Order: sequence, then C-alpha cells, then structure tokens
Amino acid sequence: MTTNRATTGAGARTTAPTADLLARTERPDPTFAAAEVGAWPDDTTARLVRLGLLVPIEPAAVSVCTACGFDHVEPVQWAASAGAERRAYLVCPHEGMAVPLDPAVLRQWAVRAPALAAVVASAAGAAGAVTARVPGRVWKLGTLRLGGRVWVAFLAVGLTRPDAAAVVEAVPKLRAANALVFVPQTVPPPTVWADRAPVVVPLTDLLTLGPKGMTADRELLASAVTPATRPVPKEAGRTFPTPPGATWEQVTLVVGEHHVRVQVGSVTERFGFAEAGFADRRAKGAPDDAWALLGLLARSRGTLGTDDAVRTKSGGLKQKVGTLRTRLRGLLGIEADPFHPTRKGEPYRTRFTIHRDGPVVFPTPPGATWDDLTVTETSNGVVISMTVERRDVASAFDETGGHRRVGIATRGERRSAHTLSDLGLTDPDGAPTRAGAALLDLLRGGGRLTRPQGAPELLALGRALSQFFQLNAPPLAFDPGRARWVARFEAESLVPPSDRS
Repeated sequence: MTTNRATTGAGARTTAPTADLLARTERPDPTFAAAEVGAWPDDTTARLVRLGLLVPIEPAAVSVCTACGFDHVEPVQWAASAGAERRAYLVCPHEGMAVPLDPAVLRQWAVRAPALAAVVASAAGAAGAVTARVPGRVWKLGTLRLGGRVWVAFLAVGLTRPDAAAVVEAVPKLRAANALVFVPQTVPPPTVWADRAPVVVPLTDLLTLGPKGMTADRELLASAVTPATRPVPKEAGRTFPTPPGATWEQVTLVVGEHHVRVQVGSVTERFGFAEAGFADRRAKGAPDDAWALLGLLARSRGTLGTDDAVRTKSGGLKQKVGTLRTRLRGLLGIEADPFHPTRKGEPYRTRFTIHRDGPVVFPTPPGATWDDLTVTETSNGVVISMTVERRDVASAFDETGGHRRVGIATRGERRSAHTLSDLGLTDPDGAPTRAGAALLDLLRGGGRLTRPQGAPELLALGRALSQFFQLNAPPLAFDPGRARWVARFEAESLVPPSDRS
C-alpha cells in the first residue's frame, strides 16, 4: 500500500527515471506514487507506460493530511459528485474536518517486470523468445554473441531478498559457464550462487531511456563479458592469499596513510604501501600516484569521478585508474575487472568495498559550504549530494581573431551513499543514537525539527555532521521565533511513512 505524500509542481526534485524504475523493480511490490513520477522530466511516465514498463493501478488508499501540522496519515475516502468524477477526501481528527484531495496526486503505477524482460532482450539484441523460468523473478531472454562467445541471457529480479538462493537453485542454468545474468540494480552476494557465479550485469549500468525507447550500451556490455586474457602483473612485494574462486565483491580494503588492510572472507592481511606494489620508483620510501588515487577512492567509499580532486591532465583519469586496476589485480590475483563497467563521463565505481582506516569523512572540496549540500533519506540509508565547482581551460578568440586560453568553471554534482554508522550516529549494536534519530526526523521534516534550544541530541548531531563533512560552520540553526531547528543544507526523505521504522 502506497502513501501519497508530496505533490507535483515546479519545486519537485528531478530524479533519474531509469535508475528509479530499476531500483523499484527489486522490491516485492514495485509501485510508484504520483509524487514520485512527478519528479521525473515531462512525458517520462507516458513513455514508460507506452513501453509497458508501468501500468496504472488503483489510487492510493491512504494520504498524508495537509490541514494540520501533526504529519499523520489517514484513509482516503470517496464521495459521489454531480459530475462523472468522484471527489477524494480524508478526515482530519485534529481539525475535525474533511480535507479535499486532488485525485491526480493519488494516482499510482506498478512496474511490470515481464515487460522489462522483453525490453532488455530487445535492447541487448538477444535472439530467441523471452520465457519465464520463475514467475515474477527469472526470465530467459535468449542468446547473445559477445566477445567471441555465445551467452545465454537471463533477467533475475530480487536476488538480494531472503529467498534468493532458492530462486537461483530453481534455475540451474543461471550458474552455467556461459550464463549472463542481468539484474535491475544490485549485484547479489556471492553466497547466492553457491558453487559458481555467472557474469552479472546491473541494468543501471547498461540501459538508457531515449526518445525511441530503451537502448543498451553495447560497448559496455561487451567489456563486462570479456575475460582478462593477459597474466596478472605483480611489480613488487607480496601477494594476498586470495581463496580460490573469490570475486571482487568479496574483497574489502581498509586504507590508511601508509598501509592497506585486505580482507576476503575470513582471511585478513595488512600490507605496507611498498609491499603492496605501490612504491614510487623515483622517490625512495614514498608511495606513487596510484596509492594516492587508492586513498582518494577510499575517502569517497568506492566512487571516483572527474569532479574529484585528482591531479591529472585532461583525460588522464582513465589512465590512472588503469594503473590502479593493474596494481589491484596484482595484489589480489583476481583477473576480473575490479571496477564496474563505466560509460564515458560517469564516475568509476568499485566492485569491492573500500573505506578509510579511521573515522569516515566526506570528501568535501575546498570552498564548499552547507548551501551546496543535500542529504536525502532512502530505503538503504542516506544519499549525499554536493554541488562542486570544476575548473578547466578552454579556447577563446578575441575581437581581432586572436586565439587564447581562458579558465572556465562549471558546476557538477558529487553523490555517495552512506549509512548512519558512517556518520557516527549509531550505537555499538547498530541502532540509531538519539542524534541519529534526530537526523532522520530532520530529513522527514524537510530540514525543520521542533525541539527545544540546547537539545543535547541536536547539539551532538551538529558536531557529528561538522566532523563528517569537515565544515567548520554549524550545520543547524535554532529559530527562537518558531522554537525549532533548521538545517542549513537541503534535507529530504524519499521513504514513505508506511515504510519507516
């Protein structure tokens, strides 16, 4: 059951429809409310309906009351009107009145996973009929010729749910040597596959919604199935005793100033930068540029883009990541690519888990302020977006036709997902602290929270946020006129009230 919360309009926050659709497909009951699709660009919903990926369903059965400040949810009621349309309303128990509702904001759509299977098969160029192998969970898409081989393609949905292993067990061909498994968004843990893991490709990396429908990045798809044929290089030092059959998804790297701790399953070893193969040959006793890039990747928890503070010439990031890829393969002895396939202009994302040794901090660029920051609650934690300024050099011509180089500045966005634990807002058992609970309340209140001045949980929250984002200015301000706290950053929640714990 979906709760209607926000309304559409000019102030709605625009999101990526394809990513939203694929993420929602992983859920047991994948539906969208009007407020969610209203944040998409114009005509997107109609295009997805025409593709069969969305289908209208019954209106929302409950809605948030907007007549009072108590933020409560009530059942939607319908009354006959003089015209053909019915009138929607709810009864506010606090105001003792009927509150009219716009039927348009109660509309809902369901994701049709079978239609997604057909769309993926067509976009990827699969030959053969699309057939369901586990209703609602697994479809065979046909065969694909990629990288000089013939692959049997599948779409599997919800492989991070508790019953995922049983679903995989019901389709033995999912673990065949030539199986290519598409998943909507999340790569499942290796334990789902038992003895053999297939090639898994997230559709969020692959699909793009264009004017004529969904298209697939064929170059990216080919790179995902191309095995490493050259030997894994190892320039210096020793090699981690990686268990046979281990994948990058099982690897965790914890990076310190001069060391890295590597963990695969129950096996853990600590390496200095030199014995890990990151020594600078030109400067004795110093790490090289690849080590600096590994540290930056650890600070950003596995995501690295052109807007990050990488000291390199234009286009040089790809080369630096290639060097780091070689070092990591040499250290772990795993031939597969440690990075997800990456489209041009998109950030690099690791297949392994990586973070700094010590308190987690956000890679806030110099000159950034709280006004550049957005913190969003999602079903998986919090997503942080920060507007960053990127400086570059461009060519220009003056009035006489002379050529010169000028500096330009463009605005981009840095995004990363975190847990409350990353922000230091959980207790040893993993439950939110009082400051952590206050952050969730603040996000759900759109950046405003009614608490007394000097509330200890808000003071603790301010200290935690300042430390995490490395910003000296206070992130929260107290409004004495309204007796409430106000965030200096943009705060929002995408979790419906019915799904909040």
